Amino acid sequence: MKRCLPTSRLLTRFSTGVTGYIGGDAFYELESRHPDWDYSVLVRGRERGAQVAEKYPNARLVYGTNEDSDIIEAESAKADIVIRTFVCSDGSCRLQH
Repeated sequence: MKRCLPTSRLLTRFSTGVTGYIGGDAFYELESRHPDWDYSVLVRGRERGAQVAEKYPNARLVYGTNEDSDIIEAESAKADIVIRTFVCSDGSCRLQH
């Protein structure tokens, strides 16, 4: 059975890993096709946040790390779409998949 997303309202999306290669490409494609959606992105610090804000000034920045499960859980609960593409290169992969 095919599940359709609601189209009568703006959709919200929460993403992790948008400063990375795969996450950045995924974010670019979706934001390019749906600029009217609301976007929230998890970023690890002000420097990375500034990079995202420069390219996507309408995205809401959420500061945290891969280990901040409370933040990730709360933001995911608010979103219609969650795309999690972070990589564990920083050693913070304690979240259960």
